[in-house]
Amino acid sequence: MKKYVDLGEKDLENEIYRYSLYPGQALAYKIGELKFKELKDKKKKDIKKFHHDILKFGSCLLFLL
Repeated sequence: MKKYVDLGEKDLENEIYRYSLYPGQALAYKIGELKFKELKDKKKKDIKKFHHDILKFGSCLLFLL
């Protein structure tokens, strides 16, 4: 990780603990990112409408989007 990320020693240590203690967190973030990209590609023509449609639900489960 030191080779590819410009973080201090303590920050690197924290990241290693986070990834080892909560391995599903990074995966969940990636799945969310891919879902947003998929939805965004469907609404290419109107980015304002895309943002409005996503934000109007507030906090909700990903499959509801």
